Amino acid sequence: MSTCQYLERVERWFDGEITASQEIEEHLAGCTECTRRLEDLKALRTAIESTKARVEISDAQFPSFMQRIEDEIEPPRRRHVGLWALASALAAALVVAWSLISIVAPGPEPLQAVTIEEASTEIEGATTESVYVNEETTMVWINLPDGDML
Repeated sequence: MSTCQYLERVERWFDGEITASQEIEEHLAGCTECTRRLEDLKALRTAIESTKARVEISDAQFPSFMQRIEDEIEPPRRRHVGLWALASALAAALVVAWSLISIVAPGPEPLQAVTIEEASTEIEGATTESVYVNEETTMVWINLPDGDML
């Protein structure tokens, strides 16, 4: 219950209905009840000013509006996002591992030269021909009956 006779005047002064500033300010300096009421009024005004203006929602917007309210009340369920992220990371790790193995692993055995003294073929009608490129390299050609070479 209010016991200060100035309380209503402080409210009217705060609302700008009266202009007795000096008298009210002097009273506020000594009255804790009116000072507390003035602080409450300031907080109330700040809260009112911070609220957004009312917006009309059309029929087309209503389902989306309700969905947002439902999402705030009960957040949507997670859809195994973590599982797909884990599968993607695993696939990437496998690609990197395979690449590293391919780079680090030794390649096939190097070709060894074979000394050929004689060449022959079992292909009917084909002949062989040896061509000496240099002292260490000999090429063997197989001539097929239709003129192709292997």
